[in-house]
Amino acid sequence: MKAGKNKKKVSPRRARREFDARFEKHSSEMLVLNLSHVYGAINEGGMCYPRARFIACADLPAGEMRMENGCLCWICKSGHWLGGFPPFSGRLKPLTIYRARVRREKPKEDGTQSNAYLVERLSPCHKPTKEMAELRDRLRRPVVIKDGLGSFTLNRELSQFEGEIDWLGKECSIMLQADEEYGDCADNALAALHRICADVVGWDSRLRAFAAEELTESANDWRGDEETEEITPESFAQRITLAFINIDEEGGISVFFDDDGMFASHSIHIEGNADGQLESADLWG
Repeated sequence: MKAGKNKKKVSPRRARREFDARFEKHSSEMLVLNLSHVYGAINEGGMCYPRARFIACADLPAGEMRMENGCLCWICKSGHWLGGFPPFSGRLKPLTIYRARVRREKPKEDGTQSNAYLVERLSPCHKPTKEMAELRDRLRRPVVIKDGLGSFTLNRELSQFEGEIDWLGKECSIMLQADEEYGDCADNALAALHRICADVVGWDSRLRAFAAEELTESANDWRGDEETEEITPESFAQRITLAFINIDEEGGISVFFDDDGMFASHSIHIEGNADGQLESADLWG
């Protein structure tokens, strides 16, 4: 990820005024089924703009549930975003139903409107609708894929199954994206993992050779003054260590290697398609 420049610091009062102006004046009450912990606290000018994702909501007082991706957002001083926001001082919990007074973000110039809501008041809902409570309870149940390769547990927040496999005598972390958002299976990703594991030696060699071909020249450009020995494609391939593999719902792969310090501890990232063709190698972190 590329680092961006910090924006000029503005007064908290002005920052709050500008943020507030992005949202409609009218407020309403709704129930939301929260999906995530607080995330994405963008820091600009001494202020933070945290968010929390929800996956279902119901306008009050009618209470009819909608399956709808959206986010709750607010503004606070930098460093304070994990403490919640007045008058709700606790942290948001995943797969928990909240009652919120909110104001929706204004439509954009092209007429589209996001599902971002500014929170004015928030509290846990102790008497949710039956439909939303049933959805919450279903999503809270653990889902585990037990396979000959290993066990993979569903992470609802990321909609992916996570586990470890043996990769040539070493443990490798695996992420399998669910077949559909908030789904309970990952058949496509698991099938791709089986194809890879049917030829672990061949895949390991291909991945290392591809990374070396794409990045050895760059690794030599990164060499410090104290490193006098030139990095060759052969030494590059030997030095890197497989960290984890992410397989998407269509069978495409993202493979990450530790760099052994060649790129100041950036991760080496390789992308491949569902047909098994390796397409790109770059640095992450």
